[in-house]
Amino acid sequence: MTEGERYLMVITKNKSSVVLECPDLPLLKNWEFEAAANGAVCKRITIEEFYPTYRGHRYFDLRNPVTRKTFSVDEILEILDAPLEDHGEAEDIFGGNIFH
Repeated sequence: MTEGERYLMVITKNKSSVVLECPDLPLLKNWEFEAAANGAVCKRITIEEFYPTYRGHRYFDLRNPVTRKTFSVDEILEILDAPLEDHGEAEDIFGGNIFH
């Protein structure tokens, strides 16, 4: 790991996405494996990709020990599996449900 390296991943399911930031690569790989095993699509991203492309998505910082302790892959997938609210044309404009 290089100094200042950040471990970010986008988890997408049912046209909804969340961004996770992990403190290290092993935890990121664990989340990636579990999410993919439950039907989600995972994509690792850089911090440079985050700002122009994924800013505005729900973000969970697993570097925070309280967040890491209280959230699980199942809970994240439950958020993504929740029924989409009808936002009319907004969903099409923004390429999916970012207003979950």
